[in-house]
Amino acid sequence: MLGHEISAKITGDSENKFYSNSWVIVTPKDASYVNMLAEMHDFVNKGQLGALEGHFLLEHKRISGRTRRSLVTQTQRLMRDPYVTFAAQQKILKRKKRGFSDPLYNSQWYLNNTGKVFEFLLFFLN
Repeated sequence: MLGHEISAKITGDSENKFYSNSWVIVTPKDASYVNMLAEMHDFVNKGQLGALEGHFLLEHKRISGRTRRSLVTQTQRLMRDPYVTFAAQQKILKRKKRGFSDPLYNSQWYLNNTGKVFEFLLFFLN
């Protein structure tokens, strides 16, 4: 039943998403165990994620860097390990530039750096 819940969560994606060849796993085990687990499932351990203890990034050896579909079977294989508490394939997110619509933007004094604070004093903000 747990496998169906995992695949339901993973496959409920919109059609415009891309996935990378990277997975994040969480385990209480050390890097040597993660190396063994990665090798067993055709992954390369890219190391611990920053200062997050037990969080590791794995990269699949045979999957290209970008794919349109999530690979649920790979995630399920990682989750079958008794010491892996979490596994997720990483999504590639699109970034959008936000519009700026403040009509008083040009009137804000701290953005208007003329170098003068008072008539008699020069002060540069930069």
